[in-house]
Amino acid sequence: MEYDAAMANEYLSTEETAQLLGYTRQHVGLLIRMGVLEGDRIGKSWAIPISAVHEYRAEARTLPLFSRSRRGRPSKGARQ
Repeated sequence: MEYDAAMANEYLSTEETAQLLGYTRQHVGLLIRMGVLEGDRIGKSWAIPISAVHEYRAEARTLPLFSRSRRGRPSKGARQ
């Protein structure tokens, strides 16, 4: 993929994406490598489409904050 000035308006850097999402640059890179967030590799850097950031934010709002699974040791008096 060739980078040009027109793409600058459609893509964000990992730093810009991290600021928008409230994450670190490293976490944004992890999300891209895991396939959770779309990103294009340009040299050693990532270019993240603005539309992918909007899609991720919309999807993230629908996810539960905590899992309902109960892991670990049951509390005293809990049914088994």
